[in-house]
Amino acid sequence: MTVLRDICIYCKKEMGKEDGDGVEGDTGSICEECWEKRFPGVPYPVEEERRSQVSSKSTDTRISLGQLVFTRGVNDKVADNTQFAQFVTESLRRHAKGDWGDLCQEDKQENEFSLKEGFRLLSAYERNGLPKIWIITEADRSATTILFPDEY
Repeated sequence: MTVLRDICIYCKKEMGKEDGDGVEGDTGSICEECWEKRFPGVPYPVEEERRSQVSSKSTDTRISLGQLVFTRGVNDKVADNTQFAQFVTESLRRHAKGDWGDLCQEDKQENEFSLKEGFRLLSAYERNGLPKIWIITEADRSATTILFPDEY
């Protein structure tokens, strides 16, 4: 059996292991402690079993984010630029609430349809002086990826 270790990209804490299905190595995500430091006020994505235990009064989010994934480019920029890190945090909050950001009306309507039907969601956010980001939540809500459009 091959093993994939889930490692926090910030503190390097091992968060778990799973069958790598032929691939061995490390995957990166964010532990709960590092999440709280970087995304205050945004609920930590929880496993499906724990989701039902989270009080609905604790959040006004519309979307379960699943595992949060940063591309290397976004991760490096977050680590190096506090203003960009705050922008990403605010954008993630908006995405979780169903504010699709800087999309045309037709794409916003598509997201509302996709939210109801269980399809993939895409948001785009821009701010003067900072690079544009996309946030994509998978159809099964298992993961949300933050990336630059040229990394797609």
